[in-house]
Amino acid sequence: MVKMDTCYSLSGERVCSFSISVSKGTSHHQKELSFLASGVYFIKADFENRTIAKKFVLLK
Repeated sequence: MVKMDTCYSLSGERVCSFSISVSKGTSHHQKELSFLASGVYFIKADFENRTIAKKFVLLK
């Protein structure tokens, strides 16, 4: 299964996107986001027939 993740700034601008191949069960993935400035972002994950959105704060 391929999962698509997209990061958005607080203003709604898409700042990054990537796809990850995952299998059934629990998965843990890390992505390099050092190019982003400190701030509040949202990550939206689309997989199968579900979408999950989470807010995160990046502090440098």
